Amino acid sequence: MGNTPGKEARGFPAGGLNSSPSASSGGTMSTSAFAREYLTNFENAQAHHHNHSHGNDHAISKRKREKEAEKLKFRTKQIMNLVVNYDENVDGGYLAPYGNYKYELDYMTDIVRDLVIRRRMAPFFTPLQDFDEKWSDDELLAFLKKNLKLHEEVLPKDLADDFEDPNEHKLHPSANSIKRREGKLLRQKLKEKAAEYQRHENSRFRRDLAAAESNPKKYPNIPSDDLLLKIYRDCEECPICFLYYPRLLNTTRCCVQSICTECFVQMKRLDPHFPHDENHGGVQSPSPTPAPEDAEDKNSEDLISEPVKCPFCAVDNFGVTYVPPRDFKTGIEGNHKPGLFSLAENTIEEEESIGDNNSAHKDASSAEVLTEIDLADPFSIKKQKLESRKKKHRRNTSSVSNNNRATSPQPQPRKRRESLPPDAPSVVTVDSIRPDWEQKLLVARTKLARRSAAATALHATSLLRNDEPGSRRHAGTGSRNTGAGSFNRQEHLEEMLIEEAMRLSLLDEEERKMREFMKHNA
Repeated sequence: MGNTPGKEARGFPAGGLNSSPSASSGGTMSTSAFAREYLTNFENAQAHHHNHSHGNDHAISKRKREKEAEKLKFRTKQIMNLVVNYDENVDGGYLAPYGNYKYELDYMTDIVRDLVIRRRMAPFFTPLQDFDEKWSDDELLAFLKKNLKLHEEVLPKDLADDFEDPNEHKLHPSANSIKRREGKLLRQKLKEKAAEYQRHENSRFRRDLAAAESNPKKYPNIPSDDLLLKIYRDCEECPICFLYYPRLLNTTRCCVQSICTECFVQMKRLDPHFPHDENHGGVQSPSPTPAPEDAEDKNSEDLISEPVKCPFCAVDNFGVTYVPPRDFKTGIEGNHKPGLFSLAENTIEEEESIGDNNSAHKDASSAEVLTEIDLADPFSIKKQKLESRKKKHRRNTSSVSNNNRATSPQPQPRKRRESLPPDAPSVVTVDSIRPDWEQKLLVARTKLARRSAAATALHATSLLRNDEPGSRRHAGTGSRNTGAGSFNRQEHLEEMLIEEAMRLSLLDEEERKMREFMKHNA
């Protein structure tokens, strides 16, 4: 059958699978006998493997414990990275979300923290429920001091797990149900512990915020009044959560829309599913995830994981860019602690930098004294250089005077630009903060393939057993007439079993390589 190996190459009896023991002296056997022997040998091999590995149970259990410990360590680090600590601040924002959404975030927190520290993504700013551009500085400060907090209050319902195991209430649960229940309890304990830490951090922030009024130098990580006015003087509304943030938000790579970091990290791919445009009886399936009974009849390779689309313009590979503030840099890897930031000192530093340029300009000008010949020559190169430096000096002086007249520097409006490709250096995509989507797709395909292979094997075994000699009630001509059809069906079933085994072997190897790759890059 095409490139399918022959029976001898596959190790099947040379006289054919439908030959009876009396038909040949070469030791051939019937298909049912072959199936029974195959299953018996498989069970014996499993038993031998179990007995052989019994002495290595201690090593296996040790590796299992180490694996569970690594998983627990990773989960603990993930959940603790969601705690907002005001000592970890960047340009007036923080490294963890405020809590606009439920306390269930599964993005890679280490990646997001690193992006915020490197100023490639906007920090998690504390949002405002209300904002009025007509507020004076005193009114704005009073509102901020009253409403500013690190994290939204965590309620017990926020810690509840969305997933409910349907087998949880069974009297005799399976091993998988018990394992899922233990994992659920562990996640619940971790979230409760993180919520306890967050309540402590909230209390510490409110206490230190009040104490910093009298002694700001003692609390350098509490934002100063000047820093609060600097970032909250000009706010904008996030079009996703409808809360007000400083005008230092991320910008979508495609349609140049603002979006806060907390809304961005909520974006993720759907679970692996079959294509949406696959119709069932002429009607499109309303759910992208197939039912288990339907999935067994489908090819696992058809499972897909679609990239996230932009919530504004529906372009694939949703990503954002971020332009950090140029006139100040506080917190981690910054020039100042947030509590020591001052608008006056910031303006003085800008003037000093411009003054240094001016002094260098004067030194260079004095070195190039114009002679009478230079003044008389309209094409003198030295004269042209001096005129150019004078124009540059006048522009710098004008910018300094404008800064001095402004009580609070107004941010420049965002310039319109063209869309950027998802692989641009400045773009941060959803897949970059959730790089495990490939592993999830491979695991889903492997599970579906195993379930399909088990169903195929069960179906084939039942057909093979129905063809046993004891199940044939009629003999003679009728039996001989059906012999050829039975042989073809049995051969097809055996080839199906072999193909399923090879496919599962390839999927297992691919899954193993993916696990090693993820572990190496973790």
